[in-house]
Amino acid sequence: MSGKGIASVFLISIGLVYFLIQSTFLVGLGPIWKSGDLVFIEGENRPNEGFSVTTIAVYENSFLGLISTLFSSDTYLISRSSLIPQGITKEEFEKENQILLTESQALALYAAGNYLGYELELTSQGFMVLDTKEPLKRGDILLSSGETKLLRPDDFKNCNRDDTLILLRDDSLLEYNVSCDFLAEIRVVMVEPLVVGVNDIRIDSGGFGGPSAGLSLALEIVDRLGYDGSLSLKSVAATGIVDLNGQILPVGGIPSKVKSAEASGIDIFLVPEENYEEAKGMATTLEIYPVSSLDEAIQVLLAN
Repeated sequence: MSGKGIASVFLISIGLVYFLIQSTFLVGLGPIWKSGDLVFIEGENRPNEGFSVTTIAVYENSFLGLISTLFSSDTYLISRSSLIPQGITKEEFEKENQILLTESQALALYAAGNYLGYELELTSQGFMVLDTKEPLKRGDILLSSGETKLLRPDDFKNCNRDDTLILLRDDSLLEYNVSCDFLAEIRVVMVEPLVVGVNDIRIDSGGFGGPSAGLSLALEIVDRLGYDGSLSLKSVAATGIVDLNGQILPVGGIPSKVKSAEASGIDIFLVPEENYEEAKGMATTLEIYPVSSLDEAIQVLLAN
């Protein structure tokens, strides 16, 4: 190959590397938090550290980061578009992640309280739209549909065909006529959720974002108030989003979470049923258990 050909190949290679760096994030093992450090119950001393909350770390990619993926199975690349939707900045994405975390904490508290027999009410200031789907835009705050104020997830079930949707966009109130099917397809998150009926339990999220700690937080509350710490006598990690009815929804980052749990010597890892095959395929020493509800997760721990 001539010198000119070699130079062309070199320049193309540099261009491809630059494109790969600019279009991807580097994902690695995140820190492990203990649910006992995140849940505070007035007048109660925690019996142990609680459940492990596995996290992933996402970094801006670089040439060194790219090289690290060739020599370490603990890091891998994901496309920027698969993590951050088109049209929003990384800062906006991180802000949304914090809102999702706040909702996850409220739902975990609500589900745990229901399991323990508390009479609770879940409310909010409305719902923020996470998709752009005309006539709605990402960031819109949905306030009401017809005569129904949109304060909790099941309020969307009260939709009527001819209802007028009222929303807040850039400090302006807008009205749209949309179908019930349209509302059901939109991803939303509660704004400033509040669990009414419990004043002695507080959740401090620490320094991570996203909703996947919901299962660990709910288990922590149930364990301390209902089982005196006996559910977490073994080294247990859990990941999953808890919904209004205590169902466990799937999460991302399973490969890193499994590796992080194994590196920390954890014995049991509870994962959403939909994530089970992926987690099982990654695990070498962990006991992986699929769970579809908070109640099922508790039964698994009682049996182990």
